Amino acid sequence: MTSTPARSAGHPRQQPTGLDAEDAALARALAPRPERRAVLALAALALLALGWWMLRLGAHEASLVRWDCGGGSCATNDFAGAAPSLGGMAIVLGALLGVGVVRWVAPAVAAVVATSALLVGWRGAVDEGLVTAGAVRVPMVITGVLLALAAVATVVALVRHVRRVGTLARLAGRRAAWARVTDYDTDEQGRVLGTLHFDDAQGVRHTVRTVVPRQAFAVPAQALYDPARPDDAARVRVGLPVQPLTAAARQTQEKALRVRVPLAGDDL
Repeated sequence: MTSTPARSAGHPRQQPTGLDAEDAALARALAPRPERRAVLALAALALLALGWWMLRLGAHEASLVRWDCGGGSCATNDFAGAAPSLGGMAIVLGALLGVGVVRWVAPAVAAVVATSALLVGWRGAVDEGLVTAGAVRVPMVITGVLLALAAVATVVALVRHVRRVGTLARLAGRRAAWARVTDYDTDEQGRVLGTLHFDDAQGVRHTVRTVVPRQAFAVPAQALYDPARPDDAARVRVGLPVQPLTAAARQTQEKALRVRVPLAGDDL
């Protein structure tokens, strides 16, 4: 079965009645929290920077570390000996925090940070005569290839993230409103179609049949609409905001969306 995107007229929103305190708390789960995202972003950047410094230090001074071995294990009092492990943990933690801000861009950036730190450390060690070029040639070549792949992955992930959240539509003046998507279908070109339900800034409910991302049927979405023509299917876009990191928070957000944009047949 196929269908064509169509425009539908807006009609006054039917306000739900009898919202209790729990419903009000759920509605707050959809409120924008830029300060939280800023804190996550700053923490992620700080951890990535710390991880870069420690990995570079470990690669640069690896030949200077003195190890005491015995009983099947080795230990050192030199911080540079532990720097690679600590740096790796910092970068992994930074990537995990970054996922809450920019999704899969964060792991790709973390890979760029890690590989570039190792290359800079080894190159510095060679330049200062701490190791010979031949001693680190193979790991540098392998790490260089990984760095190139990580850079490509970063670009791809960034482009996909920008498209997914609707960054360009927001920059073009579209307003964002939480929305629900129903009535899955495809058209002759294989594009996914859905019915977008959202309330504009004046509280008017709009129902627009348009092209939507397939994931919009499974996760909370936002309608990015033209304030002058909110029912124009050709101008509306669908954004998929970054989801919370925990399953409990995601479930709360999904329930809150049902409260914010109620539909006929909902069991609230």
